[in-house]
Amino acid sequence: MRAFAFLGLALQAAFLAQASPVAEVDAAAAALEERDSCSNGAGQCVTYYSDSDCSTALGSFKPTCEGNCFQFASFSSLGTAGTLLPPAGTDCEVFSDDNCQSKIADTGNHIPSECTGFSTARSMRCFYNC
Repeated sequence: MRAFAFLGLALQAAFLAQASPVAEVDAAAAALEERDSCSNGAGQCVTYYSDSDCSTALGSFKPTCEGNCFQFASFSSLGTAGTLLPPAGTDCEVFSDDNCQSKIADTGNHIPSECTGFSTARSMRCFYNC
């Protein structure tokens, strides 16, 4: 009888571990990381490149309407994309300094994906659907 009681407790513990809030938080964090990195290939996206023709990607993110200053050591082109449905564009301002002060380029408002090259940049502000 004790063996059955112990087995019952073990099964309850296993069930509770599967439904733990930690697992739910980890799943939510993974979804946010995927969204931020543009890994699903759909929707608004900014990809920054080491060369001027958008061939060697360094990273990517999904812009918002906040216009936060994004900093990276060095990049020379941006691939920007908006969404077709609903139609909403992505626009980036590119800066030569670390603090989004010295503007050197503006990508324009793009809905389909487009590459914009420029001299070496160190920061950018990107906007989506603003």
